[in-house]
Amino acid sequence: PIDQTGERIVFVMDQTPEGLPTVEAHVQVSYTGTAESFAWVVPMPARPTIGISSPQLFNWVDRATQPQFQLTFDQGCGFRGFPPMFSDNLAAGGSPEMDGGGGVSVVAVQDVGPYTAATLQATDSEALTTWLRGNGYDVTDAGAAALVPYLGEKYYFVALKLQRGREVGDLKPIRLNFEHSTPCIPIQLTAIAAQPDMPIIAYV
Repeated sequence: PIDQTGERIVFVMDQTPEGLPTVEAHVQVSYTGTAESFAWVVPMPARPTIGISSPQLFNWVDRATQPQFQLTFDQGCGFRGFPPMFSDNLAAGGSPEMDGGGGVSVVAVQDVGPYTAATLQATDSEALTTWLRGNGYDVTDAGAAALVPYLGEKYYFVALKLQRGREVGDLKPIRLNFEHSTPCIPIQLTAIAAQPDMPIIAYV
């Protein structure tokens, strides 16, 4: 019922004071559809901390990374490397709150900005789909099928829906912080609601 028209992601790679690798993912989606039908499920390789990001972050990163080209002519000399504008850049857990039953473990449920966010673990796709639909998350049959590859891999599932009284215009980018060594885009789920040739732009 919802068509996703675009997605932009900023991955920030860092580490904890103890030296463990971390990923901070900022995800912005563009949707058309009704607020009641909105459901956003994100598989995560580790339990995340969930927050709200800023649309201005994506606008800033987009401007800062626009390609710039400089053409210079210098007779009688060979290649001397990149112009300064390029060379400078090149140098540069907790316990579950409740049991969802039937193979679904509800790790946390919280309000985050305009969303109600549930963090889940599951071993059975039918049980996961039943829990999501029973708790107001509009999951299509195709969406349920796309969850299957992430089951059994100890993934967490972050399920977001708009709070009662919120509109599609209230959608905000989300921020996910988790301990892991690799950024990941769950492309199989992204494809479910995507319009043809939908752009996905990732910054690392």
